[in-house]
Amino acid sequence: MHKVSGLGGGKAVGIPIRNPSGEPFAALSIAAITSRMGAARCIKLISLLRKEATNIERIISQRDVFRSAI
Repeated sequence: MHKVSGLGGGKAVGIPIRNPSGEPFAALSIAAITSRMGAARCIKLISLLRKEATNIERIISQRDVFRSAI
């Protein structure tokens, strides 16, 4: 899930990063002035953030250190 928020002259998008149990524990986000975050740009950024969050989740799930800390 993602959220596009208006910040009074700015917008932000964010994607959760989930641990191996599926619980969100971090996030990736980007904020910019509204003129640089049109609808098409937000869609592209959400796609990029989702891809990177998936990569991070994959790496985390392969690390025994993280699993033992849960």
